[in-house]
Amino acid sequence: MIHPDTRLGVVDEVVGYGLFATRPIPKGTITWVLDELDQLLPPSQVDRLGDPYAAALEHYSYPNSNGHRVLCWDIGRFMNHSCEPNSISPGVDFEIAVRDIAAGEQLLCDYGTLNLAGAFECRCGEPSCRGTVQPEDFERFAPRWDQDVRAAFPRIREVEQPLWRLVSMRDRAAIEAGISAAEHIPSVLVHRFDGARERARRRVRAVAR
Repeated sequence: MIHPDTRLGVVDEVVGYGLFATRPIPKGTITWVLDELDQLLPPSQVDRLGDPYAAALEHYSYPNSNGHRVLCWDIGRFMNHSCEPNSISPGVDFEIAVRDIAAGEQLLCDYGTLNLAGAFECRCGEPSCRGTVQPEDFERFAPRWDQDVRAAFPRIREVEQPLWRLVSMRDRAAIEAGISAAEHIPSVLVHRFDGARERARRRVRAVAR
């Protein structure tokens, strides 16, 4: 579930839709939580769904560390990419704001954390834009993402958390441990999935057709 102080809006004709803050969202705020309405689709189910759903799943879902595709039920699926994300997931099932997000500003994650199957051209426009976002960016930039999370993590207790009731007991324990000692904050690399297996599975499907 996405933070309630967000709305769906048009970015431009190229990007399409995006998520915008309707009120300021402070650094350390939980911006998204994997909840019970989000779908976790194992590879076998994705295969059974077949071509009618393939494009939608490719566009609106991503593989988690088990290779299951996460499909958000709400407008959270419209969060766009930036090479300077303001929302990052530590190695738990939620994301937090790693800097203050102003009212009217887009909520942005880094698609490099989403177990990409292939590279794509980035148009985020940030001075640090990588130009091309690649699957290998997960390992390359994980230390930086972890650093940003560590800087924001202690503020989880200090700011309003509308999504707190949806945070699992396991992840609440991770929060307590992480606030006590930064080295206990789970790395974003916890979410890493071996994309080679996914690509091999797709090749088998293509041959089978």
